[in-house]
Amino acid sequence: MKKLFIPLFIALLTVTGCGSAALSFTMEQAPEFQKGELSEFVIKVTEGDKGATGLSIIALLEMEKMEHGVIEVPLEDIGDGLYKGSAELSMGGDWLVELKAESGKKTVEEILTFEVKER
Repeated sequence: MKKLFIPLFIALLTVTGCGSAALSFTMEQAPEFQKGELSEFVIKVTEGDKGATGLSIIALLEMEKMEHGVIEVPLEDIGDGLYKGSAELSMGGDWLVELKAESGKKTVEEILTFEVKER
């Protein structure tokens, strides 16, 4: 039994160690509030030390401490790991965005918090 366990354990460590780096998300450009106008925002997605491209990303925006509903925004891949979207926000303040990124059969979800300033 020990002879079988050791090779299986080594194989498991090898497979786990060779997996791709996890996706990392940052708010590159936060949206700004101006009543009745769309505001653009940009999310940076990296995998290891490189920009992750070719993802399908949906952003769900909502205020952190108030109930103004959820704004769903599909993001556009603009290259170098940058994804942009636009939304009409209800006010400035503390917001959060739930990001759902898909690449093939793999889905990654992340929540970021950010401040929306008023213009």
